[in-house]
Amino acid sequence: MVTGRSGQAVATGGWTVAYDDAAVDIGRIQPQGKLADVVSNSGHVRETSIRGGASKGRLPLKGEHRMDFEVAPLPYDKDALAPVMSRETLEFHYEKHHKGYMTNLKGLLEGKPEASKSLVDVIRSSSGGVFNNAAQVYNHTFFWDGMKPGGGGEPPAGNVKELIGRDFGGFSAFREAWVKAGMGRFGSGYVWLVYEAGKAKIIDTPNAETPLVTPGVPLLTTDVWEHAYYIDHRNLRKAFLEAFCDKLVNWEFVAKNLQQTR
Repeated sequence: MVTGRSGQAVATGGWTVAYDDAAVDIGRIQPQGKLADVVSNSGHVRETSIRGGASKGRLPLKGEHRMDFEVAPLPYDKDALAPVMSRETLEFHYEKHHKGYMTNLKGLLEGKPEASKSLVDVIRSSSGGVFNNAAQVYNHTFFWDGMKPGGGGEPPAGNVKELIGRDFGGFSAFREAWVKAGMGRFGSGYVWLVYEAGKAKIIDTPNAETPLVTPGVPLLTTDVWEHAYYIDHRNLRKAFLEAFCDKLVNWEFVAKNLQQTR
């Protein structure tokens, strides 16, 4: 029997039970128990995984490959990130693109054994269309959770601020490197802050590629596909990256991900 209080995730027998107020969701925990769940701004657990391949509230029966694929709700209202990111952008980006990837993934996996895996397991064991759609589901949820209204600027005192200071020389240098990486990514992709071998570094990835298939642990990302910024910033990707750093970064989310590496 597993017990826990609101906002906690308790691992048992390879499963994670996420307690979020009155709701209890059961989902597969990823290998090594890292980043199976992402904690929202409110401190509650928000799953970034496929929810266990079973209907809510029970474990799947042996040999059963039913699934309940859902895109996690946004952790803020669609107007909350304006003017950097407008409601119109989120209506297209979240409702059409993000949910579209999940619809595609469901169609690719429905009725197959892979449908019982966690999203992270699917990403790490797939290629082609399955990988692209699964990775995009994960990447987008990670992107949404890495932003908050009134965010950005210098990280507050604590482990993240110390990390940024140690490995980049401070927020200004980090911001410059982040923008440079985003501008250097030709075409579509992402900029990531990852933690690897005891050090933070900035990388960029093409298309749907994700640090989940590397030794690095993702801490933060910016989506630089054009649909992420074109409505609000037109072709000015640099302005979007600068505004992301100055006004959107959710440093609490970064801190929680960093804590997973300790």
